[in-house]
Amino acid sequence: MARLSSDNRTAHRGRVAEIGRGGWLTILAAIAGSVTMVIAGMAGIAVGAVMIGVIGVVAAAVVSSRTHSTRWVILLLTALLPLTSLTLLAPAAQAVVFKADAPGNFTGWRHDFVEDFNSPLDTSKWGRYESSNNQIGMLSEYDAPNVYTDSGSLVLRTSNAGGADWRAAGVSGAKGFSAAQGKWTMRAKFDRAYGIGCAFLLYPKGGGWPPEVDIAEGTAGGPRVMSTLHWSPANLMDSRFKYGIDMTQWHTYGVLLTNDKVEFTVDGTVWTTISNPGSPRIPMWIGFQTGAKAATATATGEVVNSSTPQDSRVYVDWVAHWTAWPREWSATPRGRFPQPHLDVPFDSLTTVQPTSSPSPMLLVIPLIESHTNAN
Repeated sequence: MARLSSDNRTAHRGRVAEIGRGGWLTILAAIAGSVTMVIAGMAGIAVGAVMIGVIGVVAAAVVSSRTHSTRWVILLLTALLPLTSLTLLAPAAQAVVFKADAPGNFTGWRHDFVEDFNSPLDTSKWGRYESSNNQIGMLSEYDAPNVYTDSGSLVLRTSNAGGADWRAAGVSGAKGFSAAQGKWTMRAKFDRAYGIGCAFLLYPKGGGWPPEVDIAEGTAGGPRVMSTLHWSPANLMDSRFKYGIDMTQWHTYGVLLTNDKVEFTVDGTVWTTISNPGSPRIPMWIGFQTGAKAATATATGEVVNSSTPQDSRVYVDWVAHWTAWPREWSATPRGRFPQPHLDVPFDSLTTVQPTSSPSPMLLVIPLIESHTNAN
């Protein structure tokens, strides 16, 4: 077997040392980037960084036969590969993890409204609830600052202000947009908050009641979603319940309103249908609200107790509306495509007292500030 000469052995050891130095430099860069990604909540990208580091070690071995100066340039570039890759990937990863744009037009449907909450809340279109009295069946009153936008989402905060005093959140889209029938969808997730109620609902433009459509209602974070159609002044209603959904993760919740039919969706799939001539045909606006549920004689499900978190949040990534195109029903004259209803006359709405069996969650729509008191 041929033996390496003294000079060749020295050169070989030098190459091995350089491979080792380059490999360790690459691995350390990959580990540093991975730790950063884990802290940022992007474990998947962290795994990718480690894989890039391994590739770097192999690359270091491949280039070891190059000239001395060339080897070190390539080794340095290889070591920097994980960090430079992460710098480019991180913004896209953040967008994928935390944001998902509302779908645009698709077959049979035309997009006519979307709110992505990427800017400070536009109070010319959104009215935050403010009250000095507790909601019916609740331990909480509404506090306008508990509604705000953060990192591209609408945030609804519910917090304890001391003892049995709670502050909740509510916001109405009445001032900005309303629509007759069509498809409403929103992307949301919830902190798990035992005894903290939440509701995403549709309410008639200009006040009056019924109808009302509760798209997603229940206790923040689960363990079930309730969807309800209210169609009678006697508070006649049809409620449906969906189990087995992790509401602490992002999902889309929606409703499709047509003549005599209300279809509720989760993640784009219809999970229940209510066939009823009381399906709304008038313009409706979207609202979001929370509340700390009191242990009253009529309370159903979870109520506030010692396990209720002192501070919790509901996040809405976006909300959107689509109209059938061409129109499949006659909610507007001659199938005319409805335009957004801007500058809606917005008198203060009055609380509606149900005359029979109450809704299991938020009994009524609360008072909403007028134009002159909008926050």
